[in-house]
Amino acid sequence: MKTRHLQSATSNADCIVPLPEGVLVSHTSPRQHEILVVDDIAANLKLLSNILADEHYNVRVASMVRWHSLDSCPKPDLVLLDIKMPDMDGFEVCKRLKAEPETASIPIIFISALNETEGKVDAFRAGGVDYITKPFANEEVLARVHTHLELNDYKTIWKKKSVKPSPKFKTSTTSWKRPKKKSSI
Repeated sequence: MKTRHLQSATSNADCIVPLPEGVLVSHTSPRQHEILVVDDIAANLKLLSNILADEHYNVRVASMVRWHSLDSCPKPDLVLLDIKMPDMDGFEVCKRLKAEPETASIPIIFISALNETEGKVDAFRAGGVDYITKPFANEEVLARVHTHLELNDYKTIWKKKSVKPSPKFKTSTTSWKRPKKKSSI
C-alpha cells in the first residue's frame, strides 16, 4: 500500500483560495508533470487528485482562483478546470489564462457536468483543448491528461529544437523565380 504525504496547498496562499482545513491535498512526486485541478466541490478535488497522484503526477488543487495573484504562482503543465464556479466561471478563467503570454500555452481540459453541445463548444472557443463530462471514468481522465501533456511536451521540444537555418543555406522566396516553360512546338 502506498503511503501518501498530504500537505495543504496553502504554501502558495496567494495563488489558491483554500478549501476548509483538512480538505486540500497536494501530492508531489520527483519532477513529474504538475497539474492544477480547479473545482468548487471538495469531493471532486479529492477524487481527481487521488486519480492523478496514483499515476505519479504532481497535483495542486484549488476551489477557485484568485485572479490577481496568478502571476506569482508556479505555472502548471496542465489545468483541469470546472465550469460552474461561484465567483468566476471556468470559461472566464480559461480566457484570461489564454490572454496572458506566460500561461497561454498551458493546456486546459474542462471537466464539467454540462453535457450539452453548446457548453462543450463554448469551452473550446474559450481556449480549452479538451472536455470531460461528469460523471467520468478514471481511465478517460488519465488518457486525456496523458495525451495533452505528451502533445504539449512535444510542442515544447519542437520549439526548443527549432533552429534558424544557417546563412549558408538561407533562401528567400523573393529570389526564387519560376522556371520558364519550354515551348512544345
